Amino acid sequence: TLVYANSTRARDRVGAIGFWALVAFLVVIYAGAIFGPPPPDTAAIAVAGHATWLLVAWAYWIDRHRAPR
Repeated sequence: TLVYANSTRARDRVGAIGFWALVAFLVVIYAGAIFGPPPPDTAAIAVAGHATWLLVAWAYWIDRHRAPR
């Protein structure tokens, strides 16, 4: 995260705020995985696995609003 933040700059507000919002969201998800209860069944794991692709789309969208230094 720090390498990416130091090697790119935000082109606009989406690139600045969106990047740190994604980082904060990933930290919350990580904390939930560590300290939360286990999944109730395999269907919940499957839904979470498929929903992970939304994070890829979010990161791609943010990257389009950032430029290399």
